[in-house]
Amino acid sequence: MNVGALGQQWQALLDADPQALAIESTAPGDPPRCRRAAFEGLIQAEAQGLTRAGLVEGDVLAWLGHNSTRTLALLLACERQGIVFLPLNWRLAQPELATIVQHAGARLVLADAAMQELAQQLNQQLRPERPGQAGDVLLAYTSGTTGEPKGAAHTSQGMFANAQAAMAVQGLNESTRTLAVLPLFHVGGLCIQTLPTLLAGGVVLLQPRFEPQ
Repeated sequence: MNVGALGQQWQALLDADPQALAIESTAPGDPPRCRRAAFEGLIQAEAQGLTRAGLVEGDVLAWLGHNSTRTLALLLACERQGIVFLPLNWRLAQPELATIVQHAGARLVLADAAMQELAQQLNQQLRPERPGQAGDVLLAYTSGTTGEPKGAAHTSQGMFANAQAAMAVQGLNESTRTLAVLPLFHVGGLCIQTLPTLLAGGVVLLQPRFEPQ
């Protein structure tokens, strides 16, 4: 088991107050309120699931789904197992997703209940071009703009440094409650407020996607 910078910070919070509220969610299938101890249980369950699926250190796991508690649990489970987490843009068409997972060298695509069929199609087409890079925890693909999407790799230490900067600049702490509606497949949704709030000991108010009402 790897103990990266994100995991170390999470463990410190868990040890300090396991019954503190971590996440409130309106996502289908999510517990409405998830305390730190319960969230740790989800992380452990996901880590065990990755092992059963045959993923090993350096492998890339692709995830296809709307914002959910599981998305965040998978990220921390991947760090714990030395696996690279690849959150996919669910707005993309199947051929675009297939190009990304193959280029990233993904070994497996997991999905929420609404996207299981698409994940099965992608898994059937997987022909990884190359393995993942050991030491990376997050692989986020750009929009591509004038060219093909490019994978931007992030280390655990780099992500934690970003979270620390976000905490300092935005004043995030254990009294913070952050509404998370931006997609977690994008670093804007994941790394600007959501992950920093969680690691600051605050509460993430998680919604599957933006809904004006």
